[in-house]
Amino acid sequence: MIEYHNDILGIEVDWIVESQIVRTYNTLKSDIQRGKLRRLRVGGNGRKALVEYDSMDAALKQKVEEKIGRSPYEFERYGYFKKYIVDDAEARTFFSHYVLDDGRYLTDKNRLEYYTNAIVLNAVVQFVKDVKELRSSKGNPGRGGVWKNLSKIVNELASEYRHTLPAREGSLRNKATDYAKNSYESLISGKIGSKNAQKRNEDLDSLILSLYVTESKPFEEDVWHAYNRFLAGDTELYDKETGELITPEQFKRNGEPLTVSISTVRNILNEYRADADKMRNDYLYYNGKHRPHHHRKSPEYSLSKLSLDDRDLPPLLTNGGKVKAYFVWDVASELIVGYAFSTEKNQALFVESIQSSFRTLVKHGLGMPMEVEVEHHLVKEFKTELETLFPFVRWSAPGNAQEKRAENFNKKFKYQYEKKLFPTGRFYAKMEANRPKVTKIWDKEGMQEKHKRYTFKELTEIYVRLIEEYNNDAHSAIPGKTRLQVFTEHANPNAKSLPMPIISKSFGFRTETSLRRNQYVRVQYNNYMLPSPAMLDRINQTKELTAYWLPNAD
Repeated sequence: MIEYHNDILGIEVDWIVESQIVRTYNTLKSDIQRGKLRRLRVGGNGRKALVEYDSMDAALKQKVEEKIGRSPYEFERYGYFKKYIVDDAEARTFFSHYVLDDGRYLTDKNRLEYYTNAIVLNAVVQFVKDVKELRSSKGNPGRGGVWKNLSKIVNELASEYRHTLPAREGSLRNKATDYAKNSYESLISGKIGSKNAQKRNEDLDSLILSLYVTESKPFEEDVWHAYNRFLAGDTELYDKETGELITPEQFKRNGEPLTVSISTVRNILNEYRADADKMRNDYLYYNGKHRPHHHRKSPEYSLSKLSLDDRDLPPLLTNGGKVKAYFVWDVASELIVGYAFSTEKNQALFVESIQSSFRTLVKHGLGMPMEVEVEHHLVKEFKTELETLFPFVRWSAPGNAQEKRAENFNKKFKYQYEKKLFPTGRFYAKMEANRPKVTKIWDKEGMQEKHKRYTFKELTEIYVRLIEEYNNDAHSAIPGKTRLQVFTEHANPNAKSLPMPIISKSFGFRTETSLRRNQYVRVQYNNYMLPSPAMLDRINQTKELTAYWLPNAD
């Protein structure tokens, strides 16, 4: 649009026509031929055709100035200065890592403000330096008029760059001098994060927190009122650890009561929010709200990790109860390896799910999984057996559902398969489709929810079919493979088989029997021969034996 050519200010011909300052190229060409305009440069080979600005008459100059908002000389000067405003990676890093006295980082707004001020001041300092060197080379070391012009330019650029530098010439010069001496640190406002400006101290924080974690679970405003009543001497407070009386005299500064605003109370409580929630609420609330998540990496092979979890199935039994289920999931293949159902949530339910898993492994000729993930609930009594069978055993924290992989699979099974047959979901679910529809009827006891009920056998048969459907459906991440195919075809090469006697003794059934005819034992109406005659030397005279066994699917 505007360009100097041989130290003469020129205006692009194309811009003049496109901006409708002159209607056509022919009009411009005619004015040049008649001497009304002076051609400064011919266009072509990537160059823009220029006409000399000073050769324009007053009317044409006025149109140009109205179009760009100022004199082209001023506009070009602004454009020349803007070339000095460049990115400063060091400034960006400095303000991103800057920590205030109270331990907080700068806000996003502050970081942007200080960074913008820094790059504009970089330009100011460098521009002044270049002007000084240029004038010195011409024998004129003075800098008169530089700061006046700079102040005007910087003020004009405030709307474009959104900097907050001083508007006055002297203030801008002082700011630039301070910046040149103290760099980025000089831009940090003393109004934020200054310890001297804070009324807070450790005793005040402790008192506010203790008022907040009382049994009545007060609101933040109630805590503020309680603190003010304490300062006025209307209530007495005692140190819970020492039993000593806490007096208002301990909360004075320069002889005056240490008053605080509601926002200060909120700031204190927000800083100690995790501690406050731990004292005001139960373990599960604190665990779900504040405890860090477990970052997990999914295994590449099946049999790398099994994750176990129990749950109550949503359909009701004829007696009004619910079926308890225990699922064993293979993380990599997403397969339900084993499962068990019962009307009671007990250790037998867990054992049956493990037995079901071993049947699946034996059926497909697979080895022992490398890792099993369980929680202490129901399982802690089997610590020895689990650590005997599995190379790695991971104990999840009780109640911390989000760390178990089984929870994710339970959710997928629940909403993609179970939901097709039963009113599955939560009444407070965010998604409307996941809120179960409830039908209500009137009876002699009033309004009651109407539910379809099942016998234990009916319900378990339905779930066995659902599990079979799920296992034979497509894997979520491996195209063209079912979950069962991934489980059997992508097994961990380190998953070695264990002898069935070890498995049976850990999680099988137990039968007291005896040796018959020095040859065999009878278990579950079947006869089993000893492996060799040498085994007789290890059997006592009474010939009483304990047999451990694990039936197959049949």
